[in-house]
Formats: sequence, C-alpha cells, structure tokens
Amino acid sequence: MTKFGKSAAFAAAVVLGASAYCGVADRPVSADGLDSGYATDAYPGFEPRQSREPKFKDKSIWYSVKRDSPDAQLEFAHAFETNGNRKAAAKAYEALVREWPASAVAAEAQRRKASVLARLAADKNDDKSLYADAFDEYEYLMHYFPGLCNYAKVAELQYKIACHLKDDTKSIFGLKYDSNREQRLRFESVVRRAPGAEWVPDAMMSIADLRIDDGELVEAAEVFDNVVTRFPDSAQARVAAFKACKCRYTLVKKMDYNASRCRNALNGMKMALKRYPDIEEAATLNSWIQELSRALEESAWKNAVFYDTRQRTKQAAVSAYERFLAEFPESSHRGEAVARIEAIKSGAPPLRK
Repeated sequence: MTKFGKSAAFAAAVVLGASAYCGVADRPVSADGLDSGYATDAYPGFEPRQSREPKFKDKSIWYSVKRDSPDAQLEFAHAFETNGNRKAAAKAYEALVREWPASAVAAEAQRRKASVLARLAADKNDDKSLYADAFDEYEYLMHYFPGLCNYAKVAELQYKIACHLKDDTKSIFGLKYDSNREQRLRFESVVRRAPGAEWVPDAMMSIADLRIDDGELVEAAEVFDNVVTRFPDSAQARVAAFKACKCRYTLVKKMDYNASRCRNALNGMKMALKRYPDIEEAATLNSWIQELSRALEESAWKNAVFYDTRQRTKQAAVSAYERFLAEFPESSHRGEAVARIEAIKSGAPPLRK
C-alpha cells in the first residue's frame, strides 16, 4: 500500500475532499504567484501536453438519460449513489454529462462520477484500474469545466491518486514488462495544472525517478535540473542535483565515449558542488569529477596527437597542441605537447603511429 494508507481510507479522503470542491473556481497559481489558466509548457523532460488531453464526451447510445432535464437526471443518479449502487450512479452521471454538457449541473455530475469511481475502487479491493479511471474523470473535469470546480484542490486529489498508482507496473514473476509511462503522465498532468502547489517538487521527483526506472536518463536529468531551478532552496533540490549528476555520469560510462557528453556531466557536477558545497554526496561528486576530467584530458590528448600524425598543415597540429595546453595546463602530457610544438615549428616531420 502507499503512504496514503488503507484503500478504503484513501478513497474516502479522495471522495470527501472532492465533495466540497465544486462551485466557485479556484484557478491555478503559477510559481511567480500570478493567476493563470494553465502552467507554462517549459518543462524539460516532460512529454507534450496533448499526450493526456481527454477526448470530448459525445452523446452515446450506451449512456442514455432516464429523465427529461439535467437537474432531474442529477437527482436520479444521486439516488443510485445514496443507495450504494455506485456502478449505476456512475453511468447515470456520465449520461448527464454527455447529453447536457453545457448545463449548470454538468460539472457537478462529472465531479460526482469521479468520486464514485474512487469509492468503487475501494469496494473492489483497491482496484488500480478504477483509481486510474477516477483520475481520468477528474482530469476531464479540470479540462472541460475549469471555471466550475476548485481547480487547485482537485489537482491535489489527482496528485494523491497518482501517488497511489505510482507502483502499478505490470510484471510476470517479478519481471517488469510494461513501462511507467502512464504513471509518469499523471504526475506531469497535475504539475502542469497546479505549478504552485506545495507538492509539486515531490511530484517532479517522482516523474524523474519513473524516467530512470524506464532507462530514460537524459529526460530524467532534465527533470531533476528543473527541480533545482524552480525550487533551489528545497530539500528536494539537493537530492535532484545529485541525481541529475548520477544520470549523466551513468550515460558517460554506459555509452560510447563522447567529449561533449563528458563535458556536460562535468559541468553539472561542478555546478552542483558550487550551489550546494555541503551536499551529502560531495565526496562522490569530487571522485566523479576527477575520473571524468582524466578521461576528457586523455581524449583531448589523443585528438591533438591525431592532428600531429595526420596533419594537413603544421599550423593545424600546433593549434591542436595549444588548445590542449590551454584546457589542461597541469596535464602530465604538458612536456610532450610543448616539445612537439617547438619541434613542428622547427620543421620536424609528423609523428608516426
């Protein structure tokens, strides 16, 4: 179970919390304190917003209304809910939303359907698929009725459901065979909708961790970087700073050597130590810096020697050695580089392999 406790208690928190949230809209507040309908799209490591945009609910023969007006249909559906027939209530609320989407009670019906599905999930022994459906129904409410619900508080409910479903990954005999994409997209959605919420740093950390679990280290590092940028003084930022460095270090070690990738990792490590000099993993970061610096130095030296052995012009070889000395003035190859520069200028032939 998740940190939200027993499934029934969790469902009750979601449902009871939502019950007071319909009415005057509470628009999301951005990180800078300004009121905005949506958060900025500047979320490196996230997928495009449209990845989870819900499709509009059209009329359907599978969801026919049983009363002649929206208000009467709402009472009809609520009677099922009161009597404990939650499946029938959910269907009746859905019919109302599809038949009268512009009515004054459509948003309330949509909210009630989401809360009913959360209760059904608890009834069925913490049914994860029903909790996922409840999340989607709240998302529909946020997307199509943003001015008719307490936006920020519904987003918080979605965040709690996303946390509840975070570890819902399919596996056989303990071996994972499905990605964490759906779990991650839920977190991305709520972060975008309520960027100023206090739980956003934790949500973004979950997004990055799910990226790591799927082997998507480049994107994970970008999300960790964003945590540091947006919440530099938070406890999560310190963890994120190290994890971003670890992602990039792993990429350097795992993939074919690439000088640009190595420099990027080094710069990130140095920046993390500069920003958080007392970071708990400082010793590890310094060790990685030394290791990658040596690798970068040896790569640059081999590059300079390459120009010397296959030079097209003497100046190209001299320039390669000079660039090496400028970047690595304390290198153990310094003597060789200086000697070769002098030799080339004196007319010495290219080196032989």
